[in-house]
Amino acid sequence: MNSNAGGMSTKLRNLAVVVVSVLVIATGFRVVAAGLLDPSAAPASTMNTLASIFGALASPSYDASSFSASTQGSALQISRCIILRITGFSCP
Repeated sequence: MNSNAGGMSTKLRNLAVVVVSVLVIATGFRVVAAGLLDPSAAPASTMNTLASIFGALASPSYDASSFSASTQGSALQISRCIILRITGFSCP
């Protein structure tokens, strides 16, 4: 009779571990769930869309005059230089 009671407590303990594990995982998913990734509005005048950034990086003839520059160069100039160096060329 003792061996059966020990088996029952092991089963209950295993069931409790599974239930608690499922609850912890479900709670973890709720905590780290991301919000909506769609923008609520169009980009402001100081922002650039991903399409315009890609166009500026992918095309050497793209007019990047709408992008603001800093004292160290614009982000597009720096990005183009990085891409050129990765592909084995030097920056202008």
